[in-house]
Amino acid sequence: MARFHGMPYRVKMILLYSVTIVAVVGMITLTLTLTASRQVLMDKMAHLNLLTEQVLMSFSDGTSAAAQQLLTMASGKGVSSQMYAMRNLRQDEQGYYQNAQSLLYAINQMITTQSFYDSLYVRLDGGLSFTNSFAQEDFVAAASALLNSEPYGNNTYGRALWTRGAGGEVYLVRDVYNLSPIRHVGKMVARIRRDMLAGLGTHNGSLNSTVVFLDADGHTIDIIGGSDEALAAAAETAAQANLTEVKVGDPYAVSIQRGENWTAVGFLPKATLNSVSQAVIRTGLIVGMLGILLGALAVMAVTQRMTRQMRLLVKSMDEVSAGNMDLTVPIEAGDEIGQMAAHFNRMIAQTRELLARVVQEENRKSKAEYEMLEYKYRSLQSQINPHFIYNAMETVNALAKLDGNDEICDVVRHISAFFRQNTGNMQKRFITVRREFDSLKQYAHIYHHIHGNSLSTPFTCSPAAAEALIPTMILQPVIENALVHGVRPAEDEAVVSINATDTPDGRLVIDVRDNGSGMPAGLVEQILQSPASEPMSDGRAATGIGMRNVRDRLRLIYGERAVLSIESRENEGTLVSIGIPLVYDEEELGHNPNY
Repeated sequence: MARFHGMPYRVKMILLYSVTIVAVVGMITLTLTLTASRQVLMDKMAHLNLLTEQVLMSFSDGTSAAAQQLLTMASGKGVSSQMYAMRNLRQDEQGYYQNAQSLLYAINQMITTQSFYDSLYVRLDGGLSFTNSFAQEDFVAAASALLNSEPYGNNTYGRALWTRGAGGEVYLVRDVYNLSPIRHVGKMVARIRRDMLAGLGTHNGSLNSTVVFLDADGHTIDIIGGSDEALAAAAETAAQANLTEVKVGDPYAVSIQRGENWTAVGFLPKATLNSVSQAVIRTGLIVGMLGILLGALAVMAVTQRMTRQMRLLVKSMDEVSAGNMDLTVPIEAGDEIGQMAAHFNRMIAQTRELLARVVQEENRKSKAEYEMLEYKYRSLQSQINPHFIYNAMETVNALAKLDGNDEICDVVRHISAFFRQNTGNMQKRFITVRREFDSLKQYAHIYHHIHGNSLSTPFTCSPAAAEALIPTMILQPVIENALVHGVRPAEDEAVVSINATDTPDGRLVIDVRDNGSGMPAGLVEQILQSPASEPMSDGRAATGIGMRNVRDRLRLIYGERAVLSIESRENEGTLVSIGIPLVYDEEELGHNPNY
């Protein structure tokens, strides 16, 4: 022990590392490797169970669909009715040939690219039999033998019977009934296409598994993923005894999944499981050994100078933590420790600089942002100062009365009312929808004197929306845009409708629709996206600024909760829709961080 304490620190570190890593890391690596191996085996078995369950569901669906399709096609293509027509005909009787040709044609029509079967055999109750045009002789012989045996030749009263041929073919046997009148007219045997019932598909992956399907009596009906008849016999045995492992030449893991009418028995070669387990163990051991070796080499490489450099760095950090920000750590090497010291020196320098600038920079930034937002908001809200215009209108109204011009008096009266209301509204940041509509009605009435009876401006508002608060003068640019650009003088009737309504999710939606000439898509995009200072591409400078100011005000006040959308088609009209939170008190807006 005394000799160990007298060893250099580097040597002690290497020795301790070697002992610790070999013991601890080796045990951990072995434990993790064995755990991973067991987990892989469990995952493979879970995959086999899932695979067997999935293909059983697919097989059940396929057999049900095939049985139903056979019955439906027999009725739909007229096979059952034609069999009924030939029930009492003999080959030497008149009309036999014609009816036989019709029946053959109907049988051939039942076989399509979408049918589950590729060959059909039909036997009438009278003993006559028919097949499709391309039926093979071995199929005809097998089908005839089926109907000559029990239970397939007996009347099953519509129940579908499934069986497997000597060559692995799957047959479906069904009774055929005529529907009007309902009569049993014969039986039908269909050879099922193997790929139509079920397939392993992408579920199989690298498992190399095989699934055997058994009927309710435990007899093999179909095999997918292989054709080993020995597996079919093993599946019947495993299903009867609920085995989890069988040996058919090679050992297999077994998964048994039972359905309502079918049982699926999945087989997974044990060789596959063993190879996976062995690969995981080999990989774990190799990784563990490489880790130990590389770790030892790394310790030997870095411990030579590490002790002294680390002491210097720790001492410097202690001084910095004590408040000495003017310290510079000496750099004696270009390795990771030296790079750490260099980064530490840069961090100290940047910290000193940031501490000197952070308060000043944040204060300046906050002040500038606040002033900019306040300026933009006041600038957008105060687009119109109507006081001097109102006084001028009163003078014009007096002169018009003296001159006896009633129309001018009416126009001036509406203009004066509009500006009078605006004078009161501008003192507030928010007003009710009803009050804004009253002002806009005066504004729209002025345009009635320009367009006459050809202009209609209906205002509608739901009761809940009438007392909701909206920003002052937020709708005037939208109405102005509709009245100026949304009315085509050549039309017989121009309509600019304004509708405000509340939605179940607590929002206020205001729509302004016109049937004017509309706007191109590029102009709509420019209004919704470009800055207010950017000139409009079609020369609508005032309107473009007004609409974009509306957009900016909504964003300033409501943030992401405000929605401004424009739907426009040329020569069809424009719909401007504004969606904002439905509030009745300005204090509710104070909870919005964007306000």
